[in-house]
Amino acid sequence: MAAPSFETLIKKGTSVTEEQLQTLLRTTDPKGTPYADLLGRHSYNTPEDALAELCKLLGLEFIKDIPVNDIAVDIVRGIPINYAKTQEVLPFKDEADRVIVLTTNPVNHKALEDLRVKFGKRVTALVTTSSR
Repeated sequence: MAAPSFETLIKKGTSVTEEQLQTLLRTTDPKGTPYADLLGRHSYNTPEDALAELCKLLGLEFIKDIPVNDIAVDIVRGIPINYAKTQEVLPFKDEADRVIVLTTNPVNHKALEDLRVKFGKRVTALVTTSSR
């Protein structure tokens, strides 16, 4: 049985839209190689595998297993539950100069900007899959 395609796994495990995915796949690395070609060189068995590889290309951090006890409950309380669910974002850690936010969509800049305004700090995305 053939491994699922990169696109199928990303759609299954994240909130990345089809349009966002196609834009990402057309993006090129510094040598001019499209991400679609770079990502097509590997086979992926899970959404986590595919998303971790995409994060490497984008220079973003990926976390497979979220340490639930590390989630800063006090900052989560300030986010409406419906917003967190629809945008698939969750504040994770509050640091002196930034808030680290869990997200399933590293290119959802609007949600990250909303949280930057909400917290008045720089927001850093920590990417994970929807299944977490």
